Amino acid sequence: EALFGQKIIANTANKAKAQKFVEGLRPIGGTNIDEALKLAYKEGKSAGRPNMIIFITDGKPTIGETDEKRLVKQVVDANIGNTRIFTFGIGDNINIHLLDKITEETKAYRTYISPGEDIEVKVSNFYTKVSSPILSEVKLHFTSGIKVNKLFPKNLPDVFEGSSITVFGKFDKAGTSKIVLEGKVNGKTEKFNYQTKFVENTDNDFIPPLWAARNVGYLLDQVRMNGESKEVVDEIVWLAKKYGIITPYTSYLILEDEEVNITNRRLTPNNRIFTGRFDDETEFKTRSKKEYSNLGEKSGRGGVVSSNEVQSLRGAKNLADQKQGHSRMMYYDKSKVKRDFSQQTKNIQGRAFYQNGDEWVDLYVQTNKSQTAKRVQFAGKTYFALLNKYPEVSQYLALGRNVRFVHKKQLYEVYE
Repeated sequence: EALFGQKIIANTANKAKAQKFVEGLRPIGGTNIDEALKLAYKEGKSAGRPNMIIFITDGKPTIGETDEKRLVKQVVDANIGNTRIFTFGIGDNINIHLLDKITEETKAYRTYISPGEDIEVKVSNFYTKVSSPILSEVKLHFTSGIKVNKLFPKNLPDVFEGSSITVFGKFDKAGTSKIVLEGKVNGKTEKFNYQTKFVENTDNDFIPPLWAARNVGYLLDQVRMNGESKEVVDEIVWLAKKYGIITPYTSYLILEDEEVNITNRRLTPNNRIFTGRFDDETEFKTRSKKEYSNLGEKSGRGGVVSSNEVQSLRGAKNLADQKQGHSRMMYYDKSKVKRDFSQQTKNIQGRAFYQNGDEWVDLYVQTNKSQTAKRVQFAGKTYFALLNKYPEVSQYLALGRNVRFVHKKQLYEVYE
């Protein structure tokens, strides 16, 4: 049921009518998502301004079209005006994948409100953010010979007053390129040109893990909504290991990968970074498997949590964002000491080091073809000679008295 049936001005009188209408609603009958979205689309596109639908639901579709795939297709087919559909799922008894796919297809984002949370706060915060649009249908173009790929987010969101967009990506070589930012301002296409230098710089080693976190988040969302494929899982495992993106979801895949590689003798137990550290490895693996399976849950608390955490990974802007679910990554080691994975992973110069027992292990140890290590005694003559010859390894050596790492294709083992 539509209140006004046409576009109206949000003046005091009309807002009062809307409030009275909402107060009169009663939670009876089924949930007709199909009809609700058709009504929202009915007025079509408003010229000269971004179009947004705020879709709030506390149930699964039970009336009208109820098939998830067909509902999403209808939303996409009807969206001729690039309307953004921002979804709010209330409670746990909802079709999480349906809401997530709708936001994915319309370049919006999803919000979930748990039982006990204040709905008004979440919706008010959202409205404050989107009430003043600055730039819509945003695109980035790179020219002048620099090849840029693996950009995240893949689809750039609209820009609102007081907000910003941080984009991470990879480039093929150092050089200068023109960046063109394109978008619509009051319905008119505008372009902003910037001349930028792309430089090779390992000083900002916090950037690669943030790029990787967004990449992993994007891939986990593909697993959530479309199911597993070997290629996607392999990429998740490699990125998670290389950049230290250790979450309740990636940990299970890494455990599986190491176990298979040890069994097939592609990995020696001495070079593992994950397995072999637990007091009860079976318990941790069972727990991790359950967390990973939550990605496929279309309803329930586990599915809501995984949706929220994966979305946060996709938009990672800082270290906290890339450590989603770290409070559930506690475990007991073989000495029955409680450990925190988030304290046992460090990123140095764009790659991860893992603490396993008293030793720190460079991820590149697993892929290094030469397994013959140069043993270097901590604080010995050879130790300082190595540091003098390669000052850049000082960050590796600073990890502790027992470190294994690869530098210039050579494996080093620092021991106490």
